[in-house]
Amino acid sequence: MRARVFSLLGVVFSILPPLFATAEYFPLWIERGGTAALSGIAFVLLLLSLYPLARILRRRWRSPSMPLLWGGIWLLLTVLRRIIDGVIAVAFFGLLGNLCGMLFFHLAKSVEGKERNERA
Repeated sequence: MRARVFSLLGVVFSILPPLFATAEYFPLWIERGGTAALSGIAFVLLLLSLYPLARILRRRWRSPSMPLLWGGIWLLLTVLRRIIDGVIAVAFFGLLGNLCGMLFFHLAKSVEGKERNERA
């Protein structure tokens, strides 16, 4: 039971921080000539935010690839600070969220192993 709670917390912390940061810093819809269009950068960042969920659904969370990806994006955008300040915040919150998620997934795996040993 505790393993499922930690797994759920891992998913929540991997997805929500970059998702909310993207929604805060980038409008999803932009106006072009009187019509509304989907913002490309917001769409890409939202997809990146949801990537951990796809990995969880495939049951393949075996490496810290998402925290490394968000960390790399954060570092790159820090260097390019003058160009897009908003993406820096999104990547930073993505990094923090995915690090917390990775911790919870590790705790879930540990607790699941202990629960399995107790049943045996």
